Amino acid sequence: MSSGVGYGSHGTEEIGAGGWIRFAAAAALILCTLVAYYPALHAGFIWDDDDYLTGNPTLSDLQGLRRIWLEPGAVPQYYPLVHTTFWIERHLWGLRPAGFHLTNILLHVLSALLVWRLLSRLKMPGAWLAAALFATHPVQVESVAWITERKNVLMGLFYVAALYAYLRTLDRLEREGGSRRRWYIISLALFLGSLASKTVAASFPVTVLLLVWWKRGRLSFRDVCPLLPFFLAGAGMGLVTLWMEKRHVGAHGAEWDFSLLERILVAGRAFWFYLRKLILPWPLSFVYPRWSVSPTALWQYAFPLTALGLYAALWRFRQRWGRGPLAAALFYGATLFPALGFFNIYPMRYTFVADHYQYLAALGPMVLLASAAAGSARRLRRPASFGKGRAEHGRPPGLREAGLALLLLLGLSGATWHRARVYRDIETLWLDTIRTSPTAWLAHHNIACVYLEQRRYDLAVRYFEQAQRLHPSDEVTLVSLGRACVMAGRLEEAVRWFEESLRVRPDRTETHNNLGLALFSLGRKKEAMVHFRKAEELDPKYPSAQRNLANALVDEGNVKEAAMHLRKALELEPTDAQSMYRLALLMIISEDPAFRDPPAAVTLAEGAVRHSQAGNPMYLRLLAEAYSQAGLTEKAALTLKQAERLSSATGRTDQAPEIPEELRALKSGR
Repeated sequence: MSSGVGYGSHGTEEIGAGGWIRFAAAAALILCTLVAYYPALHAGFIWDDDDYLTGNPTLSDLQGLRRIWLEPGAVPQYYPLVHTTFWIERHLWGLRPAGFHLTNILLHVLSALLVWRLLSRLKMPGAWLAAALFATHPVQVESVAWITERKNVLMGLFYVAALYAYLRTLDRLEREGGSRRRWYIISLALFLGSLASKTVAASFPVTVLLLVWWKRGRLSFRDVCPLLPFFLAGAGMGLVTLWMEKRHVGAHGAEWDFSLLERILVAGRAFWFYLRKLILPWPLSFVYPRWSVSPTALWQYAFPLTALGLYAALWRFRQRWGRGPLAAALFYGATLFPALGFFNIYPMRYTFVADHYQYLAALGPMVLLASAAAGSARRLRRPASFGKGRAEHGRPPGLREAGLALLLLLGLSGATWHRARVYRDIETLWLDTIRTSPTAWLAHHNIACVYLEQRRYDLAVRYFEQAQRLHPSDEVTLVSLGRACVMAGRLEEAVRWFEESLRVRPDRTETHNNLGLALFSLGRKKEAMVHFRKAEELDPKYPSAQRNLANALVDEGNVKEAAMHLRKALELEPTDAQSMYRLALLMIISEDPAFRDPPAAVTLAEGAVRHSQAGNPMYLRLLAEAYSQAGLTEKAALTLKQAERLSSATGRTDQAPEIPEELRALKSGR
């Protein structure tokens, strides 16, 4: 990296001054990147894509678009520009994942081209090579092939564009001495766009100051003053993000309780972890296991101390090596800083590092490497071309280096293509994560959730058990393991896991409710009642506890109290078909004339049928009984026929085997 003055006007690329060479270089960059990410176009939705896309209610209408911008908490994180792009695409191509993947890839390609343009303007050697590394390095796959990480690719594009616009501001100040307002406003607007995509963009004003210092070797108040709005906006958005992570996402508790010393140890190790993945991007993993942090382990101090030693050496030898290496290292550290463990973010629950954290920060080492490679190539080429104007074998100067750069680009593109295939679907992704990071408990937990959804219950239990062995104190895994055992018919095991979960966290409403269900199914009804009542006590607004408590009370013969709890459940969930069905059933079967109410049962049963998903023959059968007892015989007969047709069409004839006999009874007046 040169330390000359000025910020360039248009810049030239060292690969060749001719327009056709620049065009060919741009085409090669675009083509290799598109080919590298081609597998992502055939990928589906994976982890977190449900919260951001498929299950995001704000993407459906204009009211949702308003909530994206004005209601922090309406979406998982307050990155309104990201969700706005999702909103637009949802209305363009629905929930077809290929469109979202293509947008991510194109944003990444545009960022790479803009990086090349920016570095060329700064007259940095190796500008094209740095952009190529940024575009095709496999460590970037997580940001590009994962739809949820639109946050990174959109932020990156606005960040680099804002930087380019700010350099134009500096050009006008230094070269023309005239107005710089237009480019300054453009830069500020682009910076706000990057902040609205991801808060890591807050490092932007620091990057500007690093570039000014790199070029001039000094900073003044005149350099800092125009950046104050950038600093304030970044700090404000950072506070919003920290508040969201703690209050909305849930990044608080024992798993985030680290001392400052422990956080420094985490940061030092993460610093070198990312550099190692840039130098040797293998193996890459969607989730890396969280390592243990211990202030008593002296070897862990080597990571932060050597990182500080690196910066000290770069400062000490800045006159000999130039300011470029130090500026690149400072950019890397400053941009990576929000993800080094000093601030609580939710993923710290299961990992301290992730490939997508260094999407932008990786530019620092990449630019340094490309600049050093270009400088070395020039020095090696100089003796052979002295006085001849051409290198040996009649090739133009730089052609060999361009060929080597292209080979590197092809190699990285191949590695990226291979890595992008992992994002094909959620099962492939988690199985690959287990292969590369077998001790990552979250991967075992999440593949078990996939198998649970696929009704492969024994397989789900096996992976949940492995997750529990890796992270014995995680109460979410214990609850999930209990639920999987229930579905696999292993009720005694389920009770054991639910009880273990309550030892870890005694106040979890859902666990008491699930334990009560398992105990009730085993015939241990008094024990079940204790846990149903505890669930209701912990959260009176938990409808499932109200429903299950009602069932247990019915079993004891306490119909009126059961009805009271069902009405509470309906107050909490007015469209809950199960509660409607059960309350209507009680109103029909009750022998108490003061409680028995067939007309009210009709209304409830109609609601149950209306709100049940895909229909339910049992609900229709109940509605027919309610019609019959309310004196609506013809409606009862029609409804029973509808129930018979539905049970045949859905293969659920076992749920209503008495329908034919009930039809005959209605026809005979019984």
